[in-house]
Amino acid sequence: SSTMNNAQVTQLPSNYRGATTSPLGAIVAAPGVQQDDSGAISLAGGLPSMTDFSVDGVSTTNVRLNGPNANMYPSSEMLGEFRVSAINNNAEFASAGDVTVTSKSGANAVHGSLFEYLQNSFLDAKNYGFTSKQAKAWNTFGGSFSGPVVIPRLYNGHDKTFFFVDYEGNRHPGSLPVTASIPTQAMRQGNLNGVPGPAAIDPSTGLPFPGNQIPVGELSSVSQTLLNVYYPLPTTTGGSVLNNYQALVPLHNTTNGYDIRIDQYIGSRNQLFGRWS
Repeated sequence: SSTMNNAQVTQLPSNYRGATTSPLGAIVAAPGVQQDDSGAISLAGGLPSMTDFSVDGVSTTNVRLNGPNANMYPSSEMLGEFRVSAINNNAEFASAGDVTVTSKSGANAVHGSLFEYLQNSFLDAKNYGFTSKQAKAWNTFGGSFSGPVVIPRLYNGHDKTFFFVDYEGNRHPGSLPVTASIPTQAMRQGNLNGVPGPAAIDPSTGLPFPGNQIPVGELSSVSQTLLNVYYPLPTTTGGSVLNNYQALVPLHNTTNGYDIRIDQYIGSRNQLFGRWS
């Protein structure tokens, strides 16, 4: 088995925060861990279905997808330890591979942290064939605060009661490059020259329209309204009817996550804790 503590995960020069809000993305740095294009995790060459996942002793395995429920993991700031077990597991583990995550608790000393992770399109290249850059401005920010529970004149939690709270916000306004084929201005006016296939047939005569031009008076008012209101004009020049529209469709992704953990020491051998995420 191998372990990774909080400092190793949060200070690791990896880009896991650029793809997910879950600290589980940093697990690929542990020995014996492989990840495929779909994100499935394999330990020591085993199948993804042979790995169990848990946080603070509670299973987070998605049995339908043979992987972890990434949204059930706390922020990286509350991560206490990753433990990856894959070879000669004890009977306490139900599968050949196991990924156990434990969260951090507070202590007698007061601790705090602040972080900001930023990505933007300033140094990005343009997508092939596009005249502008794809928008990207990913901000992951937050912090944590921990220490003993102290209520002046009422309760002193040193050596007994501790708290740990954190917040992580994600703002990811981006865009999706889209290429489509839409009617040209000439097609909207009944000129079907350049459209693949045979000439349009006049239903009243059974013969092709002269010059493949539908008379303006025979154009449907419903289709004209539909095209003018819901369909944009082509963005490329040259009059092509194929792949003549390109756009960057805006995407808005916003998440807010927080974790709260309270620890209570009951004697020297017993400890009780609860976590809300």
